[in-house]
Amino acid sequence: MKIKSDQREFKRKGIDFQADILFPKDEPDHPPDRVMLVDISGGGVKFATTQGGFYHLDQMIEIRILFPEVGDVRARMRGLGKVVRLEPPDRSEIHDPSWSMMVAITLDIPLRLERM
Repeated sequence: MKIKSDQREFKRKGIDFQADILFPKDEPDHPPDRVMLVDISGGGVKFATTQGGFYHLDQMIEIRILFPEVGDVRARMRGLGKVVRLEPPDRSEIHDPSWSMMVAITLDIPLRLERM
């Protein structure tokens, strides 16, 4: 019996942070979308959204991952990515019924840390 091996270059890590998704200028009808991250790896991010209709395969987006505030320090990580997968929410990962879609992106460039 053949066992299928994981071909990922990076391991996924579960994460429970919020992020803002910004859309290209050629999609002006889409305001920034506040999403909930599900997992992250060195090569991509998966998140849940309430605005599933905003996303399509091969779409380029900007992601801004918001870190919890620590004292007076506010920070985020920012990067560009491409939508590679859209799927219904997995209720074992996301329990809130308002999340309508799971979106996976690959990161085009490494995330940059920014102090806000």
